[in-house]
Amino acid sequence: MRDEQDPFKDAVDVPLINLQTIDWPDVEHYGFDHHKSIAFISRHISMTLGCKKRDQDILWIAAILHDIGRKKPFGMSDAGHDIISADMAHKFLKADPSYHGDTELIENVCKMIANHSDVKDENLTNDPKFLALLDADVFEVARISPKTTTGLRAIKDTYKTDKMRTDFGRDRAAFRGWMKHRGW
Repeated sequence: MRDEQDPFKDAVDVPLINLQTIDWPDVEHYGFDHHKSIAFISRHISMTLGCKKRDQDILWIAAILHDIGRKKPFGMSDAGHDIISADMAHKFLKADPSYHGDTELIENVCKMIANHSDVKDENLTNDPKFLALLDADVFEVARISPKTTTGLRAIKDTYKTDKMRTDFGRDRAAFRGWMKHRGW
């Protein structure tokens, strides 16, 4: 049972997206639960960083859609899935009446998605909402490979090589809180 003070509780006041129209990847660990987990943790990180509501909304949408083009399971390289996912997200958002006129939002969402696996746009390296997305993706390894040597090694290697990009991401107590939230 979750405590009311749980920082990872379900988000409120998030952008609405018609998720029923999305063809979620039929790849182990990368379905809707993966996207939802990334959205919740990245939103929480962005709030701790003081991101504005608009940036939190952009982040939420990017997190929900960031791996929709993934075709290979966890642990296998899926080069180019970030670009494919960004293209799919662009088409999806353009077709959604809630977002099709908001070109700034669509461009920001797609830029974040296109860079989440391999940062090609160095301007993003100082963008707190993008850094929140990257750190949330690392935290999600804990859900994808719970209590496995592979998952724990990936997390340990990430901390050891200082790949975490936010103070929240580098906070081991925050990570333990995420692990507890996920039932470890």
